[in-house]
Amino acid sequence: MPGEADNFRGTVLVAVEAAAWAGKGGPGPVLAEMPLKITGAIDAA
Repeated sequence: MPGEADNFRGTVLVAVEAAAWAGKGGPGPVLAEMPLKITGAIDAA
């Protein structure tokens, strides 16, 4: 179902971005790039 896939994608990205910003001062370069990598992997599936 396309709607469910979009919902899953959005949920995963929110969780990853929240985790990346949980540290003091925001994410470092590796954590800042992680949402892009995860988005690419989800979109490729």
